[in-house]
Amino acid sequence: NLLPVLTSSSSLKKAEELIHSVPDLTMKVSIIFLLIRSIKIESLASASSKIQSYNDGVKIISIKHNGVISLPFQQKNDMQLLDMPSAQKLTIGNKEKVKSIMKKTFLPDGFPNKTPPGYLSYSIWSWVQDLSTQLRAILATQKVLEGLGVGREGATALSASINFIIRDGCGMASNLIFTATSSDKFKSDVKKWRLFADIMNDVGITLEVAATLVPTYFFLPMICFGNMCKAICGVAAGACNGVISVHWAKGSDISDINAKSGAQQTVSGAVGLLFAGLFAKAVSTVPTTILWFLYTCLTLLHVLANMKCMKLVAFDNFNTSRMDIAVEQFLERVQLVVSKETKDDVDDEKNPRQIPTIDCPVEVSKKEPLFMVPKLMPSSPIVTMGVSFDSLVQQSIDEIEIERCVQDLCDQDFTLSLSGVNKKKIKIALAQGASPVVKAKAYFYAQVLRTLLMDQSSGTSTSTSTSRQILEASDASKELWTIFQESATKAGWNLDKT
Repeated sequence: NLLPVLTSSSSLKKAEELIHSVPDLTMKVSIIFLLIRSIKIESLASASSKIQSYNDGVKIISIKHNGVISLPFQQKNDMQLLDMPSAQKLTIGNKEKVKSIMKKTFLPDGFPNKTPPGYLSYSIWSWVQDLSTQLRAILATQKVLEGLGVGREGATALSASINFIIRDGCGMASNLIFTATSSDKFKSDVKKWRLFADIMNDVGITLEVAATLVPTYFFLPMICFGNMCKAICGVAAGACNGVISVHWAKGSDISDINAKSGAQQTVSGAVGLLFAGLFAKAVSTVPTTILWFLYTCLTLLHVLANMKCMKLVAFDNFNTSRMDIAVEQFLERVQLVVSKETKDDVDDEKNPRQIPTIDCPVEVSKKEPLFMVPKLMPSSPIVTMGVSFDSLVQQSIDEIEIERCVQDLCDQDFTLSLSGVNKKKIKIALAQGASPVVKAKAYFYAQVLRTLLMDQSSGTSTSTSTSRQILEASDASKELWTIFQESATKAGWNLDKT
């Protein structure tokens, strides 16, 4: 009767009190014996790495000692361990060892509990795009070597070396120029720049493959321009991959994430080389039309895989694209809540005002645009973030408007201004050292102003003065901003990382 109590108890202090409460010495010895036996069984159960139940109630327990999984045992009840047949031991034990090694090599520690959702799917799609790149890269290398004269009578190693030097020099120059002009833009749109990098890589590979189809005097410029596109891809992809690795390292270690990503790329690269060799040999005799059809399919697969990867990366900070989606949802739903409360005449004391909900980062990541497509004829006003105050002053000739901008900068660390034809451009100037929350607040105010301008163009608003429109937007935004903050925090957004 005492055995279940001892088995379920994890406190030695309680066991000691139980022993002292028994007056008979023989009973004390018996209890101590049962206690030692129960502790042994508890130790085995806690060391078990996996327990799998079968229909007959038999459990499989595999003991882990010093990080190594030993051969499993059968347990039919809480007090009996039966050794399994040798063949069954080896089968289950080897499977467990292989699973443990694979997980330790390719997946970060704590997966899947300590990594953001979607990491495994992200890794699989990354393997797909790496494989498609390997297949096309080997084809591009083959075409470049053919263009340099490999296998052609009269071709010299010196001419090929000079072509490679010129090509690599162009790539280095484009690397430096692109870094100098675009390095400060990656953080705001990581996903767009990451997809842009892969598209540039596709353009570069395509130019190298097509270089042999043009006249000879166009061959060197095409392979040079193709290598320049690859260099741009290297800069953008390297910068964006660092931010993406930090995202997957939440709850884990960034060094572990990078190490596992390196292992994944090593395996995908090895498999890609194997398939690339077979692919190059298989397509060496096929017609050009079929070759380009296969190449186009692999390129589209690469872009699709990259889009799938970016959709799985759910950043919890706002940029302009995610802010557009969230604020648009918020303004639509806050109008519904207000109209419902007005219709129902709700008593604020008994039923407090409802907070409109917005989508969480995972849902917004599925809707976030990934392509850098400029709006040639936008139907709604364009919001430009982070313009200089001098540009606002130069565009405005109204002294009252300038005074308002200065006052806004002093009071709230940002100011809004309307410019362009028919006041279709909303520009935001920020004070030096503005916090991330202030940036989010400024963009929220601009979104409310854009909504008012759209209402005006549709005839639902009659205000025409620029100052008047901005004041109306500020008055409406002051009340809505607090509600939006609460709604965004509840949905899982971190405004301090805007």
